[in-house]
Amino acid sequence: MSETTDNQSSQGSSVALAGAAIRAGAPSSTNQSVIGPTLIVRGEITAEEDLLIRGRVEGTISHDQTLTVHREGTIVAVVRAKEIHIEGSVEGDLFGTQRVKVCETGKVTGNVVAPRVAVMDGAHLKGMVDMDSDSSAIERRFLEQVKQKPGSTTNSQTADDGVKTASKSSGRRGAAKTDGKDNTAAQETQGSADEDQSSAGAS
Repeated sequence: MSETTDNQSSQGSSVALAGAAIRAGAPSSTNQSVIGPTLIVRGEITAEEDLLIRGRVEGTISHDQTLTVHREGTIVAVVRAKEIHIEGSVEGDLFGTQRVKVCETGKVTGNVVAPRVAVMDGAHLKGMVDMDSDSSAIERRFLEQVKQKPGSTTNSQTADDGVKTASKSSGRRGAAKTDGKDNTAAQETQGSADEDQSSAGAS
């Protein structure tokens, strides 16, 4: 009798936990990170486990597993993930290496690139859809998009390289000009010497 009671109570606990997970909008995966509804994250997020966003993220998300934007969540970012589920609001391009799903409550302003794209009835999508089946090409397009973002590390590095290259070029141009002036002066000196010799010969 006691064993039955223990089993019933443990089952009740499991049901309660499952109910709590459903109310929180969390998938059943145990390896999942959550950005809470009161959190605001700005910058770059990189993760290798399922991620649930209930707060606000601005910047870049590079993800290797499933990314879920809860109906409370807001993203203003360029996003790459294996699977992307949108229940909330997204402003930015989405790159799914396997699948992108925009749910009934989802609102996306941006382009969607993925082998499989599902837009549910009632969802809002303003942008182009490209169902590219090449995951490597999707990865490259994501990296190119990140490079084009203002303030990105790659952009800053490229700008610095450009400044260095320009400085080197200016230095070379300066040396060329200097050499040109020196050569001109040498030619003028040689010309004066020739004139002096001609004058001496005539006299």
